[in-house]
Amino acid sequence: MTQDTIPKDSLKKDSLDSISKLPYTPSKQPTFTPKDRFGDPFSNRTSISPLVLQDPASLKLDVEIDTALNYTIYEKIGDINFRPTTSMSFNEFNKYQTNQLIRDYWKDKSVGLDGESAVSGRRLIPRIPINPVLDRIFGGDYVDIQPNGFVNLDIGGRWQRSEDPSVPIRRQRTGNLNFNQQINMNVTGSIGDKLKVTASFDNNNTFDFQNDLKVEYTGYEEDIIK
Repeated sequence: MTQDTIPKDSLKKDSLDSISKLPYTPSKQPTFTPKDRFGDPFSNRTSISPLVLQDPASLKLDVEIDTALNYTIYEKIGDINFRPTTSMSFNEFNKYQTNQLIRDYWKDKSVGLDGESAVSGRRLIPRIPINPVLDRIFGGDYVDIQPNGFVNLDIGGRWQRSEDPSVPIRRQRTGNLNFNQQINMNVTGSIGDKLKVTASFDNNNTFDFQNDLKVEYTGYEEDIIK
């Protein structure tokens, strides 16, 4: 292969010079800077955010108590102390345990307020308490609403541009929004044990009477109004 047959670079020298003269733009650096905590995890609360990684499984936490009821806290990776050892008195550790029990208690109460677990207990509308004076009328002092169904919303847009010189520039571009919804809802509600309310609605029904609302009041055997 002679020198004349060797392919040359497709970029010209002028274009290479113009590229080399462009200003350098550094890449965007992350603004989050992780910080390690100081001291033991009992006296220094760590973040509970799921976006912040927790300690690895290789990091072991050991707590020892001596005859003076002082707690010594070790954080080790294997046999090496990952952090300096710290100590807590009995009163400090007891205060930490008390606060932890109170926090866990209210967390369990909020989860089991309207169910037995976080999955079954997380309702869209929790029970609403009412005046206990109405207990004799409705047989309870709460309002319970349980919706069931689905709501679909379709939102779109359509714009068009006409380059007609006889039309002003501001009016050459026109558009509008397209909005479509589909609602299919069934609602079961109750006030105490006596008043029951059921409602169903579907916007695809042909007739309005297909969307019904029922109110039922059933008193106890000893009540005058049943």
